[in-house]
This record gives sequence, structure tokens and C-alpha cells, in this order.
Amino acid sequence: MGNRLLSQRDDVKSATINVATRATHAIIAAVTGKALHIHKLFLVAAGEVAVIPKDGTTAYTGAMTLIKGTPFVIDDNNGQMPMIGTPTTAFNLALDAAVQVSGRVWYTEN
Repeated sequence: MGNRLLSQRDDVKSATINVATRATHAIIAAVTGKALHIHKLFLVAAGEVAVIPKDGTTAYTGAMTLIKGTPFVIDDNNGQMPMIGTPTTAFNLALDAAVQVSGRVWYTEN
């Protein structure tokens, strides 16, 4: 992770991702008055599935297809936060099929 994140090391939190149904899943709950800054997202799927990371109900990206057993990483390796949320909005992950998706997300609340 980038130098910016290293300077915020004490503030970095993480959440486990463990979802397996065709739905939008709440990964990180909204924090009143604070925006979630997603620094790193690591995912692995048990089969082919399209995922969409979301700021509440707003998609950060289009659907991204995960391939069985192939790690997928979005990383803050240049000090640029890949996803900056809206204050008081949750970080969600939508799946288009009932496939196990596991991983972790690292974030700060700002």
C-alpha cells in the first residue's frame, strides 16, 4: 500500500468479506458523518461471478468478473485511494450469482 496509507497506519481498519448469495451485501457499515476511503480490496471467488463494489447503492465500477481461484486486488499502491465514499454511506459488494466470494477490505473513515 502507498506511503499515504502508511502514514495513516494507526487509522486503517479492515473487514472480512465472506458472501455467497446473489445479492448486494453490506461489507462495511456507514459511519455517521464520515466517508469510507477504500485503500485495498482483495477478493477470491469459488467460481465465476460478476461483482460490483458500491458506495451505498452507487456503483464504483461496472461489473467485474472474478474467475475461480484467481485473486483480484484493487490496491492503493501510488497513494491514490481507489474508492472514496460519500459521508454516512456503507461499502457494499453486489454479486450476480450464488458463488462464494471471500477476501478482505482495508479502509479508513474520514
